[in-house]
Amino acid sequence: MSRSKVLKDAGHDDSIDLAEQADKLQDIKALGDTNGGKELVNLLLTDAVNAARKMANNYTTYSQNDFIAQCATIRANTDLARLILSAEDNLEYLDEQIAQLLAQ
Repeated sequence: MSRSKVLKDAGHDDSIDLAEQADKLQDIKALGDTNGGKELVNLLLTDAVNAARKMANNYTTYSQNDFIAQCATIRANTDLARLILSAEDNLEYLDEQIAQLLAQ
């Protein structure tokens, strides 16, 4: 049974968003546990490192827009990798919060 249904049945309609976040994190964690998910994280981090290398190698010729674009690439890739890698810890935290709500 989904976390949302459990909270709704327990009368915690105001906390359904918390349960929906936990359900989404469960899916992200499942992705991270697969070989494809691990390869995805690897590729994301490799792309971020390559963007940093481009900045280091071309700093004398890069425009401000080039630096901004490379920084955006680094940020997006590392944020997505962090989301996948931290899904299990975040899910545990949300499950603890949901358990506390249900204990009330």
